[in-house]
Amino acid sequence: MSFHFLTKVLPLQNGVEGLSTIKEIVSSWGKGHALAGCCNIVSAIAEPGHIKHWAANPPYITFGEFSGAPTERTQQVKAILDATPGMEVWAIAWGGLSYP
Repeated sequence: MSFHFLTKVLPLQNGVEGLSTIKEIVSSWGKGHALAGCCNIVSAIAEPGHIKHWAANPPYITFGEFSGAPTERTQQVKAILDATPGMEVWAIAWGGLSYP
């Protein structure tokens, strides 16, 4: 596996310790950058081609730098995620995380 110094890693998984572990792994590569994130997506396949959401509607992703305000890096990731239909995305100052 090859990583570029502009590689961004945005984990969206369950677990409290996952974020710091991902940050440590990405730092050990000597290139790339980890972001912190969480998502509110509860869904299941209702039928082929149809996903049913029953938590947040629309589902959303919240993410940011481990410290500080959103950067150009987080805005680039947000632009990619904003192109996803039916998904709301917030790039935030992670240290001040709050749910909308």
